[in-house]
Amino acid sequence: MKKENAIRTPVFDFLVDKAVAAVELSNVIIKTNQAGFEDYINKKAAELDAYIVKQEEEWKLSYVAGEVSLNLVGEEEFFLKAQFYFKNGAGEWVKKEVSGKTLRLDWEFTPDCQNSLLINKTVKFEYERPVD
Repeated sequence: MKKENAIRTPVFDFLVDKAVAAVELSNVIIKTNQAGFEDYINKKAAELDAYIVKQEEEWKLSYVAGEVSLNLVGEEEFFLKAQFYFKNGAGEWVKKEVSGKTLRLDWEFTPDCQNSLLINKTVKFEYERPVD
């Protein structure tokens, strides 16, 4: 026996229309915020720079070099991983790592960047010393 659709009311129609509008608006917002890899890393630069400065001050280290990678998780998500290399007062190398939370590819990257990360699985960039 086939179940018939519920009777539609003006309130129901209003709520459906608003839900559809909310989905359409969220899609526009997501597309507006999509950017390239370098733009994404630039958005994270203040946090990464603060991490480097904190390590230098807290552990008496001197920043030498670093690498930031964007890493694919499954087929729809990614996370940022940063590896920073310092020297301590004795001249010994010290490696520090930090990772970001997992995010959806389509929330952050343009379709071209999404495809590039899907193909390459990881995209790496050198990370410069923070400007004083």
